[in-house]
Amino acid sequence: MDLASKKSKQSSPYWSETLTSIVGDLKNKNAEVRDRAIEKMRNYVLSQLRDLTNGDDLAAFLDTLHKEIFHLVHSQVVLDRIGAIKAIDELLSIPYDENLKATRLGNALSVVLQNDNVELLFSASKALGKFAQSGGTLIADYVESQIKRSLADLVGSNQEARRHGAVLILHELALNSPTLFYVHVSAFFEAIWSGLKDPVQVIREASSKALKAALDLIWERKNRLRLRWYHKILEEAQNQITKPNQNPAVVHGGLLAITVLLEATQNLAKNEFMHKTRYKEMCDLILRFKDSKDRLIRRTVFAILGTLSASYPEIFVNDYLDKVVPYLADNLQKEKNNEERSVIFTTLGQMVQASGGAAMSNYAKDFIEPLKQSIISPKNNKKYVPEAISCVSMMGSSKNGNCLAPYMAELLSLMFETPLNETLTEATKILAQHNPALLPNIREGLMKQISLILAGTEWIPANITNAAVAASVRGRKGDDKS
Repeated sequence: MDLASKKSKQSSPYWSETLTSIVGDLKNKNAEVRDRAIEKMRNYVLSQLRDLTNGDDLAAFLDTLHKEIFHLVHSQVVLDRIGAIKAIDELLSIPYDENLKATRLGNALSVVLQNDNVELLFSASKALGKFAQSGGTLIADYVESQIKRSLADLVGSNQEARRHGAVLILHELALNSPTLFYVHVSAFFEAIWSGLKDPVQVIREASSKALKAALDLIWERKNRLRLRWYHKILEEAQNQITKPNQNPAVVHGGLLAITVLLEATQNLAKNEFMHKTRYKEMCDLILRFKDSKDRLIRRTVFAILGTLSASYPEIFVNDYLDKVVPYLADNLQKEKNNEERSVIFTTLGQMVQASGGAAMSNYAKDFIEPLKQSIISPKNNKKYVPEAISCVSMMGSSKNGNCLAPYMAELLSLMFETPLNETLTEATKILAQHNPALLPNIREGLMKQISLILAGTEWIPANITNAAVAASVRGRKGDDKS
């Protein structure tokens, strides 16, 4: 080592080597290595905060740490920026100078929030939500500026990434900084339509999530203006979807808005907003799009029907069930795309939960065959969708009886051909709670699955094993006598 290198090494603070090692691991392609680096960084920062009693030394250490993160967020390598976001997210939960966090970490977040990578935007917006919870004047000012910038970008930006980032930020800040967000809620309800009409599907769907967060916020505040906002959202959505020759993307956004509005207002008194006349008008309006040529619109109609059934179950059963269930069953038979079929099964389950098993029992025959086909083991079955198993549990746990009762033995047998997974265990737990008579079948099916996992052989019930042993003993005695 030459003299200059020795002097450089001697002049570097003792923590430089450790921070360099941690940063190197944060850039690693292996996610486990990055996660260990985050844990190592947390422990090291906490130890330095405890041990560095000299204020200048602590300031120098934090300055070095923040510079390393700032270098990462400016990297052109996506993995480096992912590591930076993880580091920022972790540092936000470590107690140290909040003003320093607001300036240094806030600046780093601002950089990564303006990139065009969806994964980075999503992670960075989550970190921003956590950042907003920290509180303090500087952070409040930062959050305020992010809300204003995001509203402007959502409405006026020509860049897809900026619009997408804007709506992700607004969603997180509505959830995590409700007091500051509430000040801008009127401006948000105006701006969100730009996102709901966006030509890009993921931006429309992200906008519907942001709208839901804002509607949940005004529900909690019980502001006297909330009914006016509900009416305004409904009116705008209806205008969007009823215009002749409307762009399918705009219709899709309007349907998403109606879905979110229905969910947000279900707990209101019926005469306060969704009275019977309006409800019927809404059902008739949605069903106008059930045979749309646009796949995305049809899928959204499939989904919204489940929400509609829960708003006024008695009206839905009397006036719409005989139209809707055959329509959904017919689409299950025709539809080859599992994404659509999964939505239909979820909707059917929601309808049974809302309407009751007795109301649906006459229609079970219409969808039982597609249901069977969709829960057969996915190994050699392209039609398998886990939502079909969840649908069985929802139908089997509905009020006023199990509409699948005549088919349950066969359905359980098919379900247990599927490898053990969370969906299956949760479904069987629900079924056992509501159908005690099925408990022996469920217990046996689960034991077979567990035996295959642990021992590699199928479990044989004790009564069968004992009968086989007794037969063997009788056989040996017969041989002895002969």
